[in-house]
Amino acid sequence: MSTCHGVGACSALGAAMALALQLGAPAALATESKVESGPVVELRHRYEGDDWADRFLTTPKDGLDDRYLGAEGKLGKAAWVTSWHDFRADHGGRHYGSEFDASLGYPLCAHLTGLLKLADYHGDGFGTSERKLWVSLEYRY
Repeated sequence: MSTCHGVGACSALGAAMALALQLGAPAALATESKVESGPVVELRHRYEGDDWADRFLTTPKDGLDDRYLGAEGKLGKAAWVTSWHDFRADHGGRHYGSEFDASLGYPLCAHLTGLLKLADYHGDGFGTSERKLWVSLEYRY
């Protein structure tokens, strides 16, 4: 069974599998807080349109246009998320680089979940490239 939720988002649901796709460019990534190099970009790692490698903690002076393609889903008990971002300046068209993000979560027992998360940013001459890998456990009581 497939269901589309507006432009750019579709879901496929099955007995043991779920899939959602996203395509877009967030309209506003910055808060009103000001710092030396511009407004602070919100850290929202649970949503699409993110910079998991944290290369854009402040908005560059020419703005930030984050175009992305992402998918998330479930396969059995495992939940996964993946996305690819193309970062560009709002003004002037400068390329800020691209980033691939992926995560996989799996419930290990009734109260414990494991999470593996990857961020791979390629600066393409803007800042430094960076790769981050997280391994974490979450206990819920």
